[in-house]
Amino acid sequence: MLLLNIFSLILIFIFFSLSILGYGYYFKKFIIKENEFDIGESGIFGFVFLYLVAVTIHFFFSLNQITSTTILMIGFLISLKILTKVREYFNKKLFINLLIVTLSLVLAATNNLHDDVYLYQLPYINYLQSEKIIFGLSSLNDFSAYSHGLYDIMALFKVPIFINQTIFLIPVIFVMFFLFIINNKLKINKNYLKIFLYIILFLFLFKFTRSKQFGTDVPVICLLFLIQIYILNFIKSGNKNYFFKSITIFIFAVFLKIYAVFAIFYFLIFLKNFKKNILNFFKNRNLFFFIFFICFITFSKNIIHTGCLMYPITSTCLDKENASWSIGKKAIELRKVSLEAATKGIRIYIRNQNHREIITPEEYLEKFKYTYHLNVIQDPDFERFLVLISIFLILCLINSLNFIIKKKDYLNQEKFDRKILYLSFFPFLAWIIYIPHIRYGGYSYIALFLYLLFLELNLFKYLAKKNLNILLILGLVFIFSKNFSRIKDEYNLKKFSTNNYPLPEYKTFNYSSKKINNLELKISDHWQLCGEIPFPCLVQSNFDSINQIKLVFGYYFINSDEQKVIKHMKKEIYKIHYEMN
Repeated sequence: MLLLNIFSLILIFIFFSLSILGYGYYFKKFIIKENEFDIGESGIFGFVFLYLVAVTIHFFFSLNQITSTTILMIGFLISLKILTKVREYFNKKLFINLLIVTLSLVLAATNNLHDDVYLYQLPYINYLQSEKIIFGLSSLNDFSAYSHGLYDIMALFKVPIFINQTIFLIPVIFVMFFLFIINNKLKINKNYLKIFLYIILFLFLFKFTRSKQFGTDVPVICLLFLIQIYILNFIKSGNKNYFFKSITIFIFAVFLKIYAVFAIFYFLIFLKNFKKNILNFFKNRNLFFFIFFICFITFSKNIIHTGCLMYPITSTCLDKENASWSIGKKAIELRKVSLEAATKGIRIYIRNQNHREIITPEEYLEKFKYTYHLNVIQDPDFERFLVLISIFLILCLINSLNFIIKKKDYLNQEKFDRKILYLSFFPFLAWIIYIPHIRYGGYSYIALFLYLLFLELNLFKYLAKKNLNILLILGLVFIFSKNFSRIKDEYNLKKFSTNNYPLPEYKTFNYSSKKINNLELKISDHWQLCGEIPFPCLVQSNFDSINQIKLVFGYYFINSDEQKVIKHMKKEIYKIHYEMN
């Protein structure tokens, strides 16, 4: 059974990858208008295209198994037309490319899933696969109402027999395509950006060692790194396609996670030849209309779900009088404040106080208005920051040793205008002020700023390629050994089901059924989680807040009582901070 499951996982992994690749190749050709074949870029742009497909279709139909299987088969058949290109690409660096695929498969082999899988990941995916778009989704579970772009895509990957057991291969495939891009850039960039590309690889090998960590944040970090790479390449070459790619990836990244918006500061570099760059953008009509349509369709989806352009940013939300399906601006503001307090260290502060002090998110933000970083650095999340800093310090140490022993096989050092360093500081600063958790884009914002700063200070001047390759080999040994150990533990530990290993078995939650206006709602017995309970599922306190459900032209509208929503949120926030913390 184990061997059959492993074989099935490999086949499905290949099928998914080729299907995504097929769409991405033609997207890049007709939208970006670039014919050069890069398997990594084609894969990432395949994700961009499938996001638009999933969101658009869901306005009119559920993403059921027939729909998803049809879309995947079309992509797979398209990919067969470019198999010769894929084979030629792989053969150029066969060992390294096979190493990337092997590493990705090892990462994908797990039944230990992300911590939020039952809170909103599976419930949101089940919603997409069960119903067409619903007005007021946030009334059922406001965690499901964020702009979950990656989960819109993952909903398309429901396949016969395995159903949703293989959907969590998708973040791993995303990272695999990203690693292909880094490998290709190392090959074609000669010495340009080489150290930065190695730093990215070190980060992935030493930090992102479990696919459980990936969620949506790691794919967004990949996209932020891509924006940085494209813009730095644009500075050197002036190739307008780097401009086109940067815009496309930036829009996609923001729709996956809002904190990617800080990358907009990088685009100030295009002001130097603003008129020329804008003209090039408008001349590419395919890209212009694609950007317009993906923005229109995403903002429409968000307004329908929550009454906001970007939930839970209160300033982008309509009043409840104008969007009756919204949970209300006061409730949205409460969610925004609670999330802000979470990123600024409230949970570690409460733990340090041994839960003695009862403090609300609003009170915490006021009390630590300018000093919250003192709590943030005590959070376990800060250890992730130390991993990144350690990479830079180790490279500095090697640089110093090479200087002392007078090595001569140094990498040629590129130099950037100091304006680039200054521009890279603004996203870094915005991240520190607003969301100082390293996984919320911090890895990329910090990495580029430090890289440019260290270049400016000549702290990488004496690095040799041999040094970087030795670290790379150590990183590969580390990530493979850690994952083989993880796989052994997962297979042997009783808390993980081994019946379908390496495919996951989802937990089941008991529920009861109640009706509102002839719509049957499933009420989870758990205070917060729905998991795989059939849609529509919600918890009791959310059920109590619903006023009305009506069907208008085939679309469900869910209206809730704002005060009862606030009561539910406060109870939930208290439990997370004081009973689960």
